[in-house]
Amino acid sequence: MFSLLITYVKSLLTYCCRFRVRFSRLAGPNTARRFLEHCENYIDCVAREAELRERGEVLDIDSFTTLRRENSAIRLCFGLFEYVLGIELPQEVFEDPTFMDIYWTAADMVCWANVRFLFSFPATI
Repeated sequence: MFSLLITYVKSLLTYCCRFRVRFSRLAGPNTARRFLEHCENYIDCVAREAELRERGEVLDIDSFTTLRRENSAIRLCFGLFEYVLGIELPQEVFEDPTFMDIYWTAADMVCWANVRFLFSFPATI
């Protein structure tokens, strides 16, 4: 069992290193900065969610929405769009209120669909 875990970790590390090399070579500076910020926010929110669960704390809907937007990893996926498409949007685009309304609406659609899906599973699974 332990050797299987070591093999898995080595494979994951190899994949991450390869991704990092390709991403660093192809992503523009704004794309890379935003993606790394999303990674950091994701890790922070996953840790916060674990702390809340450990304490048995339930958030109000606004706080839950903010946390869910980050810990669903949707922003990581959105952050890869520019990289995959080979483009780099200027920071001004992400500062535009109309763009951000569309961005958050799309993120919320995915997040709430995932929440709905998670709560539709029987508790025995």
